[in-house]
Amino acid sequence: MVEPATKRRWTRVAFGDVVRKVSDRVDPETSGLERYVAGEHMDTDNLRISRWGTTGDGYLGPAFHMRFKPGQVLYGSRRTYLRKVAVADFAGITANTTFVLEPEDPNVLLPELLPFIMQTESFHDHSIKQSKGSVNPYINYSDLAWYEFALPPVEEQRRIAEGIAALGTTVETLKAVVDSSTRVALAVVDDSLRATDAVEMRVDQAFEVQIGRQRAPKYATGTQACRYLRAANIKDGRLLLDDVLEMDFTADERRTFRLTTGDVLITEGCGSPEELGATARWSGELSDDVCFQNTLLRLRPRKGVTTAGFAYAWARHAYKSGKFLRVARGSNILHIGSKRLSAMPMKVPQLRAQDDLEEMLVRVEIASSNASQRRSALESARRRILNENLGESSE
Repeated sequence: MVEPATKRRWTRVAFGDVVRKVSDRVDPETSGLERYVAGEHMDTDNLRISRWGTTGDGYLGPAFHMRFKPGQVLYGSRRTYLRKVAVADFAGITANTTFVLEPEDPNVLLPELLPFIMQTESFHDHSIKQSKGSVNPYINYSDLAWYEFALPPVEEQRRIAEGIAALGTTVETLKAVVDSSTRVALAVVDDSLRATDAVEMRVDQAFEVQIGRQRAPKYATGTQACRYLRAANIKDGRLLLDDVLEMDFTADERRTFRLTTGDVLITEGCGSPEELGATARWSGELSDDVCFQNTLLRLRPRKGVTTAGFAYAWARHAYKSGKFLRVARGSNILHIGSKRLSAMPMKVPQLRAQDDLEEMLVRVEIASSNASQRRSALESARRRILNENLGESSE
């Protein structure tokens, strides 16, 4: 663990005194470089570049003529609030709106420390404050250059960089565990659905399918207000209950739309294909009646045919495997629709097999949850260490 350093021998420097912006202009057609990195290939608060484009795919615009080399740092100078800092581990081309940076003298500032300095809150705050423009704010390198911070002696730099990098490696390992758990869960459900004694039927034969109540101004006020969940309350396996709205439901409507423990909620419509069909399970998290809006679909198990655990497992599998996306229709907003969901073909394992499936998935979920919690704690520790050791500004 990296402890906050005493800064007695540290030197106060301006960013531009120890970092230089590389302007290695090349012709993409003749450079021999096969990869390019655009803004969408860089992720917020993630130093790793895991996606890129191919220079011959016809996408490159006239701004893509800056060469970068392995070890150099890429920084998105547009919309700096997106906090896009990445380290290349391959050579390629990027646009002139992505700064290519490296230490002016690696004996003064270690290359491995530079990206961590650029991930501190004070660096991001400076960059955001000095950005110009409103619709697509940008920063000039000259305004990054006067950002000041305390630079440790080289040996101290090495110690800090190694400690932060080790934490980052552990975080990545735990992320891989979580991703692997998701794949294992999908494989387990796949096996269950391929069982030789699984029965083919429509979704509405396996589950009760219900779309939620439409929201309208006439329901906004009334004497029978009731909380309801909507698409914004569903997030890939989780319920987000910080912002639960109310509208009027009659007694009959409450009987139709009231949630009971074990109900499975599915996002019915969404502009994002990745989020369409996101699924969560209701377990009575809120007291009193809670209903749901027509931005959600509800699955409820049919007695003697399916279990609540299987309903959730099947819906999550349909979401992750793209089954919901394949039946959806729409242009800007995609909709699954209750009729299309009801008509989807599926296989239903025997009830005993459904119970076994749920037990297995619970074990996988516990392992994934433990890894996820550990990862979150280490990410917080990494951010704290970054800011305590490297996050200092003269502003």
